[in-house]
Amino acid sequence: MTKSDSRRSSTTRAHSPQPRATKARAPAVTVSSAQAEASGYRHQRLEQLLREEIRSLLRDEVSDPCLDGVRITAVLLSVDYKNARVHFTASGSEPTGTERDRVTRALVRAAAFFRARLVDSLDLKRAPDLRFVFDGASATFDDEPDAPDAPDAKDEL
Repeated sequence: MTKSDSRRSSTTRAHSPQPRATKARAPAVTVSSAQAEASGYRHQRLEQLLREEIRSLLRDEVSDPCLDGVRITAVLLSVDYKNARVHFTASGSEPTGTERDRVTRALVRAAAFFRARLVDSLDLKRAPDLRFVFDGASATFDDEPDAPDAPDAKDEL
């Protein structure tokens, strides 16, 4: 090793960064599959309860004529339960853009009423923020929320 090589190695060592001390990390929290399934079941159950309650409020307590013929098709709840997308349809022929906007504005006006009633009826600490999404037009409605579909011709064979 020459004199210049020894200088390089000594300067390299002097300027090389020292490893920093790492903070102790908390152990990762593991969720058992039973807890994950239970929370998923709770999520689905709460979505269904929200959908049924908003449907009943629309049917029984809302008197806005703009909301006649509106039906809630689905409620999608966010993972943190703070937001919910409420999908709805309108009866009759295909609604135009202005009719769809009129119905959406009427639902937005009723959102505070829905949230207040949801807190009372479902015993929630906080009702999710409701956002309404037009799902399409439906010519006929069934009164049963989860009525089974008609059997297929294949099933009869």
